[in-house]
Amino acid sequence: MTHVEKRLAHFHLGADAGLWLVSREPHPREAREAWMRDAPAMLRIGVHFDAVRLPASVVHRAAGGAGREVVEAAFRRAGIEGAVIVDHSGRWYYALVPPGTAAGWREEGCEALGEGCYLGVPGPYRAEPPGSYWLLTPPGGEADLCEPRNLRELSGHGVEEVPRPVWGRRGARDGADPMIDHP
Repeated sequence: MTHVEKRLAHFHLGADAGLWLVSREPHPREAREAWMRDAPAMLRIGVHFDAVRLPASVVHRAAGGAGREVVEAAFRRAGIEGAVIVDHSGRWYYALVPPGTAAGWREEGCEALGEGCYLGVPGPYRAEPPGSYWLLTPPGGEADLCEPRNLRELSGHGVEEVPRPVWGRRGARDGADPMIDHP
C-alpha cells in the first residue's frame, strides 16, 4: 500500500473512530468542534479507554531508531496495530488500552492514565505532524485498542536506563504535560 493509499484509508477509518471516541462524552459537539479547528479534543479517560504514556526514548530504544517506519514496525511486531498517538512535541506516545488497565499497570518507565484524567486526542484524520497525530489508526471500537500485554512487551525492550518521572497533582514536576490533565 502506498503512502497516499494509507492516508486515504486512515481518513476513511477516522470517521468511524471519531464517532466511537466521542460517543460517551457528555459534550461530543465540543470534541468535534475542536477537531474541526484541527486541535486535539480533551476526552475523558476511563470511559472508552485508558491510556499508557510511553516516553519516546523507551519506544525508540525498543524500535532501534526514531523514524516513523521503524517505530510503526516495532509496534506491529509487538502485535499493536492501532490506537497510538504521538504528542505534539514528539516526546511521548500514548497507547489507548481497555478501560481499567491503569488500575493494574505497574511497568517501569511508563505511566498509565485512567479514570479522572483527560487526554488531548487528535482528530481521527490526523496522521501526520505538525501537532499531535495518530501514529497508527485510531480505534473504531474497544476491539481496536492496544492489548496491555503487547504494550508491556514493547515497553520492556526499551526501559533500561530510563528514569521514572516524579508526578505531582497537575503533571510532571518539571512542568505539566499539555496532552493530559490530572484533576
